[in-house]
Amino acid sequence: MIERQPNYLIHRCYLLLLLLLPFFVVEAQGIRGKVTDTQGEPLPFASIILMGTDQGIASNIEGEYLLNANPGKLRLRFQYLGFRPLDTTFVLGSSIITFNAKLQVEVVALPEAIVSGSGEDPAYTIMRRAIAKAKYHSMQVDEYDAKVYIKGSGRLLKVPFLFKKKILKSLAEEGIDSTVAFTQESVSKVHYTRPDQYRDTVISIRTTGNDNNTSPMGFIYSSFYEPEVVNAVSPLAPDAFLHYKFEYLGFIEDGGQVINKIKVTPRGRGDQVFEGVIYIVDKEWSIHSIDLTTSVWGIQFEMQQQFSPVKPDVWLPVHEIYDVSGSVFGFAFEYRYFAKLSDYDLTLNPDLEVPVVVLDAKVETDEAKASDAKLGNRSFQNGLTSLESGEELSAKKLRKMMKEYEKQEIEALPDIDTISISGSNQQVIDSSAYKRDSSYWETIRPMPLTDYEVRGYVRQDSIAALPPKPDDGKKHDDTLSLNMNNEGFAASVKRRSKFSLANLITGGRYDISDKIFLQLKAPLQSLNFNTVDGFHGGYEIIIGNNVKHKTNWEAGPALRYAISREAFNYEGKFRLYGKGWNLQVSGGDQVRQYSYDDPMSLWSNSLYSLFVNRNYLKEYEEKFVRAKYEQKINGAMGFDLSGEYSDRHRLVNTTDLVFFDNKKLLYTSNDPVHAEGGPEVFNDHQAIISDVSYWIKPFWTYRIQNGAKRKDYSHSPILTLRYRKGWGDDNDPFDLITANVETKWSIGAGSLLSMHLSGGTFIGDQKPAYFADFVHFPGNRLIGTPNNPVSSFRMLDYYAYSTNDKYFYGMFNYQFRRFGLTQFDYFRRQGIRENLLFNVLLTPESQQYAEVGYAINYILRVLRVEFVTSWQDYKYRDFAIRFGVATDFQSILGGF
Repeated sequence: MIERQPNYLIHRCYLLLLLLLPFFVVEAQGIRGKVTDTQGEPLPFASIILMGTDQGIASNIEGEYLLNANPGKLRLRFQYLGFRPLDTTFVLGSSIITFNAKLQVEVVALPEAIVSGSGEDPAYTIMRRAIAKAKYHSMQVDEYDAKVYIKGSGRLLKVPFLFKKKILKSLAEEGIDSTVAFTQESVSKVHYTRPDQYRDTVISIRTTGNDNNTSPMGFIYSSFYEPEVVNAVSPLAPDAFLHYKFEYLGFIEDGGQVINKIKVTPRGRGDQVFEGVIYIVDKEWSIHSIDLTTSVWGIQFEMQQQFSPVKPDVWLPVHEIYDVSGSVFGFAFEYRYFAKLSDYDLTLNPDLEVPVVVLDAKVETDEAKASDAKLGNRSFQNGLTSLESGEELSAKKLRKMMKEYEKQEIEALPDIDTISISGSNQQVIDSSAYKRDSSYWETIRPMPLTDYEVRGYVRQDSIAALPPKPDDGKKHDDTLSLNMNNEGFAASVKRRSKFSLANLITGGRYDISDKIFLQLKAPLQSLNFNTVDGFHGGYEIIIGNNVKHKTNWEAGPALRYAISREAFNYEGKFRLYGKGWNLQVSGGDQVRQYSYDDPMSLWSNSLYSLFVNRNYLKEYEEKFVRAKYEQKINGAMGFDLSGEYSDRHRLVNTTDLVFFDNKKLLYTSNDPVHAEGGPEVFNDHQAIISDVSYWIKPFWTYRIQNGAKRKDYSHSPILTLRYRKGWGDDNDPFDLITANVETKWSIGAGSLLSMHLSGGTFIGDQKPAYFADFVHFPGNRLIGTPNNPVSSFRMLDYYAYSTNDKYFYGMFNYQFRRFGLTQFDYFRRQGIRENLLFNVLLTPESQQYAEVGYAINYILRVLRVEFVTSWQDYKYRDFAIRFGVATDFQSILGGF
């Protein structure tokens, strides 16, 4: 202890120095003060611009500002969205001037002709022109460099009682004020290259709290000239009139230009639409500023953007504010981000430098017709270069021209492999970004710190000055997740630093060397129960290469023991795989569900069997050899090949163990109840099976990234064709052909149609004689809902209508943005979505089986409840309620 006292003394002196430092700083000449409204309320992040330049500062969250400047005359503009700008001239000497700016609410002028007029609201002709020119503005700049200052802060407003004490204690241990979760500020240099390429180089960053890697740069990348902004429909989208109503509120003047103020009202409030005000520059039809709000799952996103004419007729964002607030699971929070963009250095698109006049055919009918006739079928592949300066274009012709120009540009871009699509936005953190000192921040920061922020940064610096904690010498485990398709046979396993006897029960993964790993799946991971085997479990060992090569390998044995059946099962596996391909060979003696798609999870069957006397899982035993090859040709197509020999044996129940015995509900036979065929379909037999399938995604859109185009198939339907054959006269010969289509269609703002169609038939005179080779359907008798709403029926027995004949089934789920409950704003703002589902199965014995249901999705953000009825021959049969995790999160979170 005595030896460490000098270190603590130095630390205390350092902390005292930091606290006293602001009092010894000699103030430079400049201006400081506060920006408020006429009632004295502070205007946070107000813009203070040095007129005649693109330089400026901003007020802090308390409305305070500080501008350091050399002696002389300067003219400042104080502005805040929704308030009248205040222009003031100052003559600076050698001291600080104090000036408190009081801004008045903007006065919006309304021309007499509009006040007394009738018919269509003038906002619509303004928006038609702005929408027509949106693509022009999004392609107007080829590239630019800019400096971006970002400041973010967030805090918890409410914490559930059960967690409050623990969270507050954790924050206190970190030295964080419980009312502020984090504060962060950063300075970046952003380089933009059209189309949609951003490189963000963080040159300095400073953070208090836990979110060291938080960055709101995603907001900077968004543009309201694009059809969607963070997954919500932009008011300037081509189909904006389907989603919004517009109202003309009048105009203001800025720098001698008329700025139209338009109220934006969604036709249905809720997620994925904006509400508020957008300001449009008259004649140029570009964005002057926006003040809009949207919500996702009841979390409010409020955003303000102010644009400035960086060059004549080129308006770019310079001042942005984002407020995020909401409540999730009892945690209420608010976050605020401020971004200031400056020092623009840009290159214009030479194909779009010719100024044009946009005509609205609905208002200027004759002029628009004359313009269209004059231009005729002229090609616009080279943009506006063929037009005269100031030439008139109808809004329709301009949209067509820009669409043609964009298509031509995309076609000229090189193609890139579609298998792996990476993001086009890059962030690089400078090596010295976290090392900038206070003097640097004083010169670069465009706003003064608040008292709390000063204390927060002093606390951060003092914590950083503490000596590091000594290494405790302990080794800690970490977790490695493996992907079933690309990374190995097993799911997530625990990576172990060394072996212990307990791992014989819990399993684990071990690095034998830098290149080889061993994975052990132990009884605790495989223990389950069914009425054929009783309790069963075992060991599986996998050995493979750690380093990923062009060709990778894995291999290993598995041993399983069924306690009630008193039998061992075993299996050996060998796998080779690489990018887009996978080859697996296996063989042994194992049990297998009758449906080759394994519809019943082992742990679900264990719970239902032991607790509610329902043994839905049905299985047989087979001695087999199997090989399968999967090949993904590209993002649009692929195929699977497989073959197997199997010696199959019928199994029977060997136990009636239950934890809660229900005399009215007994276990059923391991021979599934079925409508086609007799008991002989379960007899022992041999089978030789081959299976070939080919899948294709026929449609794509181009995704532009890093100066190249990639085909994006994510919105395409998937068509799968399959041919399955049983070989030999004595080994159950048959020929089965099937076709399967699955797709999702986004409809409007927030509606989604999901569909799954499947059909097939056994061709020729020979049909499978044994139940394992029948076609089985995705049934469900559990209370849970599927993760994919069109992946299974809700009430269909797993094997009741299995067939060796022709079949068809269809599953449909339509998610409404507005339906019943969601006609009310409250439920839409909570993120609630209502669904209608319809499933149908047609086989020779199914009696037109159908399900009709209603579902509420995103309850408490993550839950789904379904109310389902079943029907046969158009007559009501049964009713069930299903619960599960919400589905289709991507339909509302795609932009986040």
